[in-house]
Amino acid sequence: EPEVSKVDILEDYLRATGEKEKVEERIEQVERELERVEILLSEIEQTRKVYEEYIKLNGELKELKEKLDSLQHAEKEYEGVKTEIRMVQSRIEELKSEISKIESKALEILSTATVEAKKAKLEELDSKIAELNRRISSLQNEHGQVEGRISEIEEYMEILGESTECPVCKSPLTPEHRDEVRRDFETEKERLRKRLKEINAEIESFGEEKRRIEEERNRINALDVERLEKLKEDLNELEAKLGKLLKKEGEIKSVIENLAKVKDEIAGIEAKLEKIKGDYERYLAASKALETERDKDEIKAELDNLKAKLGEANELISSLLSKLGYIPEKPEDELRRLRSLKEKYEVLKSKAEKIDEIREEMAKVREELEKTAQEKESAERELVSLGYSDEEYRRVEDRYNELGKRVAELKTRLEGVERQRNARIDELTKIKESVKALEEKLASLEKILEFVGKLQRIRQAYSKDGVQRIVRQRIAPIISEFARGYIENFNLDITDISVNEDFDVSILKQGGEISIKSISGGEKVAVAIALRLAITKALAGRISTIIMDEPTTHLDEERRRELVEIMKNFFREGSTVPQMIIVTHHRELEEVADTVYRVEKVDGVSRVVGEA
Repeated sequence: EPEVSKVDILEDYLRATGEKEKVEERIEQVERELERVEILLSEIEQTRKVYEEYIKLNGELKELKEKLDSLQHAEKEYEGVKTEIRMVQSRIEELKSEISKIESKALEILSTATVEAKKAKLEELDSKIAELNRRISSLQNEHGQVEGRISEIEEYMEILGESTECPVCKSPLTPEHRDEVRRDFETEKERLRKRLKEINAEIESFGEEKRRIEEERNRINALDVERLEKLKEDLNELEAKLGKLLKKEGEIKSVIENLAKVKDEIAGIEAKLEKIKGDYERYLAASKALETERDKDEIKAELDNLKAKLGEANELISSLLSKLGYIPEKPEDELRRLRSLKEKYEVLKSKAEKIDEIREEMAKVREELEKTAQEKESAERELVSLGYSDEEYRRVEDRYNELGKRVAELKTRLEGVERQRNARIDELTKIKESVKALEEKLASLEKILEFVGKLQRIRQAYSKDGVQRIVRQRIAPIISEFARGYIENFNLDITDISVNEDFDVSILKQGGEISIKSISGGEKVAVAIALRLAITKALAGRISTIIMDEPTTHLDEERRRELVEIMKNFFREGSTVPQMIIVTHHRELEEVADTVYRVEKVDGVSRVVGEA
């Protein structure tokens, strides 16, 4: 028994030594963890200033890049403004040229190129024409009177003949008197004929003067001084716009001058960032690693706690060794030996202890038997008092079995109903899923319908009666204005050309508005060229080159010659189109060209075979 009592002490000793080893192992782990955390904290502290500087520089770099983007946008805006300035300057030059042409034509006739001067001149000419008409009318009346008098004299002379009576006063006539009257008639008739010649000469002179004045009046009417005022208004607007653009150009230019400075600052900051990037990344790596570690104070607290536990374990081991009285060399082997002795001891001890237990159990069994016998007698007496019957028992048993079958049937039916219910639940679930899917499709359909509605509105907005109409309304006057300028270069008798918002072309000549179908083939080609140039200029601005492919198609020889003359006028010095390439099979157009390339097909291959 003294040996057996050492088992508990030895078990406590083994547990204590095992716990001590665990604590020592844990202390070693925690010390390594603490060392790792201290290294990371030291790394962070060493690189903190660099990290803060990197963050500061990075913020400055971001601000500078945003500023650079803004400046680069200003640079693009600057290019756009310069382009617009060139376009406005080009248009100003065109307007000045056009104004100069109209003014030079007007000043050939008018004192000043104004609507008032034109109106005053027309009124003056109308007054002269009215005076000439009055004089011509007076002369024509006199002419009629003179012719009437001549006819009257001739009639009198015919009546007079050899008559002895005056045809006028009916008085007697002698031959001498008759001859005298005849001489007087002849003299008057000669004088009247002379006057007729004078009247005719005066009428012709006045008519010539009237035609000259009417021609001058037509030339003045043809002067578009009203358009001149509109052109001057446009010129003033463009010059004002040019002033604003030049001012804006100066403002943007001052902003752009900072662009190089900002780029240098960015380069300097980027160089600094690259230089300190290594320490910055060390800080980030240490911070990232530290996020996975525990707090230093927490680690120290655990380490202190572990060291306290180690001290307690050492004290416990010393106490247990004191109880054992020796230090076991192989505690596990000795514990197994003592446990074997203890098992044998326990078996023997249990057997000794069971003798009393068996005796107690036998007493309990006897007591239970007596109690059971009493309960049996009591049950038999109660059964007799109840009038027990085997027949009644079987009847109750049959009823029980019948009810059992009924219960089984009901259970079966219940299971069937439950199966139906589960099937209905599954079906309802599927229906709900279908409804959900349909709702999703409905929502998608509503979005599609909404999108279709928006598309239809966009389509309507960009239809021929929407934005297209607005564009046509705005560009038609511009095309008309450019076309007028080009058509003047062809030296035709077309005084005006205009295009409405539906791009219907109207032609105006001296006699009034005419259909484009009624002009000649050469004029049609000229109008087509002018319109194409006007459309191109309205859309693209300045025209540097135009290419014409077979412009003489469907024109006879006479109309081709007419087109050649028209194009000669168009490409005279100062033409608005510096270069034109014409592809044609007709040699007549060579007269217009500065350079001619002849192309022939040789062995199925087109080659340039000559240049003139």
